Amino acid sequence: MSLDKTIRYIPLSHLQLDRGNPRLPERLREVDKKISEDQIINWMLEDASLLDLVMSISSNGYFPGEPVLVVENAESKGYYIVVEGNRRVAACKIIQTPDKDRVRKIAIQDIIRQGNRELFPSEIPILVFDRRREIIDYLGYRHVTGIQSWSPLAKARYLNELFNVYSEEHPEHNHDFIYRLITRRIASRIDYVKRLLVSYQLYQIIRDAGFYRIKGLDESTLEFSKLSDAATKYVKLRDFLSIDLEEENPLSRLNFEHFRDLVYWLFERNSQNVTRIGESRNISLLADVVGNPDSLKAFKEGADLSSALLRSEYPREQFRKFVQEGLENLKSAYEITYRVDVFEPSVRESLEEINTIIRKVATIIRESSNKNPNQSPLFG
Repeated sequence: MSLDKTIRYIPLSHLQLDRGNPRLPERLREVDKKISEDQIINWMLEDASLLDLVMSISSNGYFPGEPVLVVENAESKGYYIVVEGNRRVAACKIIQTPDKDRVRKIAIQDIIRQGNRELFPSEIPILVFDRRREIIDYLGYRHVTGIQSWSPLAKARYLNELFNVYSEEHPEHNHDFIYRLITRRIASRIDYVKRLLVSYQLYQIIRDAGFYRIKGLDESTLEFSKLSDAATKYVKLRDFLSIDLEEENPLSRLNFEHFRDLVYWLFERNSQNVTRIGESRNISLLADVVGNPDSLKAFKEGADLSSALLRSEYPREQFRKFVQEGLENLKSAYEITYRVDVFEPSVRESLEEINTIIRKVATIIRESSNKNPNQSPLFG
């Protein structure tokens, strides 16, 4: 996008916050509701960093090298909708009206009292564009892959908007072409774009289902990155949900019952405020569970992840992995043994413990071999 335009200074009163801002929650983006600017500013004030911006501008003035990008409001001549720079404009409006009944009013008034009133902005620099479309590509590069990254949900919402725009502009092309067009615009990978778009469609299903009436779950509490990883990152979980990222429509065969189960496992909390999955790192374990019918059955019946995994091949795989890692570490230690002049007592104790554990493991394997005559005995 070319920024070869003349910078103009416009009174803050003629600048309107963008109700189509991808960062806004759905409740503030619904076009059929009359959402006031103060409601948007109050939502922005829930993020403490906006107060830092208020403090910076009230103390140092508005940096003229950062014009906001706007389009003229077709319904109100002389007024402009801020497409890029909403937080900066909100901060300036807060500085202008510190006595308004807003969230964090006392903190705002304290900041304003300590500011330099001579530097308080009444107008700020803008660049006017004929259409919002002219700014869209720039927003993607800046906030999806650039230095001012949005939250995962805001990124996904923006990419969904971009996907719809490009689909309308190129109706003769399939989805794969649109995905590639987006990746070129925002300098990202096609798999990343596709995963985010599919995840956003799944989020919309959850939202339209009333967040499955899970207590405390809404747009502000749903961890979008957790949903995205669980539903699109692991092959076994994608198979469980019947999601095929190679298809034109990856969700065409979505198993809604399994998806509902996944949402409950990820987000419903028990009396100890813990979900069935626990931390996000456990999603990989869940993938192993759903990939094994016996493990999945046990998990659905109430077993925790660790117990359910014992029904799958997970212990066998982990055992092999740990033994292999131990072998490699011992090989590395052996290779530098000749360079060690003094062996500390703790090292001797560790080696003796390793020897004891090897004997115990060998005994267990021998007993297992006796139960299974076709299995080769350990150590011949």
